[in-house]
Amino acid sequence: MNWLERSISMVSPRWAYKRMAWRSGMSIFDAGDRGRLNSNWNPSMTPNENMNQAQRSLIRARAQDLE
Repeated sequence: MNWLERSISMVSPRWAYKRMAWRSGMSIFDAGDRGRLNSNWNPSMTPNENMNQAQRSLIRARAQDLE
C-alpha cells in the first residue's frame, strides 16, 4: 500500500475499501497478457465452427431419434 492509499484509508475507510476492490477487480483483464502466468497457454487458432461440426451431426441425430 503506497502513501496515497494509506492517507485515503485514514480519511475514509469506505472509499479506501472501494478503491482496493476496484484495483483487485481490474486483474481480470490480464487474460491477453503473455507473461509468466499465461506462458503455458496454447489456444487453438481453428474456428470453433470446425471443431463442433462433427459433434453437431451426432447431436442432431440423437435429437431426431428422441423425437
